[in-house]
Amino acid sequence: MYSKVFGTLARTAATPGSATSVTTVRTMATKKAGGSSGNGRDSIGRRLGIKIWPNMSAIAGNILVRQRGQKFRAGTNVGMGKDHTLFAKADGVVSMTRLESNRKRNVVHVL
Repeated sequence: MYSKVFGTLARTAATPGSATSVTTVRTMATKKAGGSSGNGRDSIGRRLGIKIWPNMSAIAGNILVRQRGQKFRAGTNVGMGKDHTLFAKADGVVSMTRLESNRKRNVVHVL
């Protein structure tokens, strides 16, 4: 026999000929069931870097460098996209030089 006790389902079991009964109450879980691992998530690589190296030929529109920020600067016949991607504006051979004002910066040219 089942009866409703405080919003949960309870089972009452009575033995024949006895005046006492046993009540079992099933309640809600207080903790979420644990998963197999708390770690194990990682993002995929962004495929950044130099796509066409110096002394290689490039066609207008080719992507030369994919980067975050301006690690490489745009030089002659090179444009920069809104995500700092460098691309060739004309056909030619790729070359890289150092920026005169800051020797740590590279400048990419298509000549």
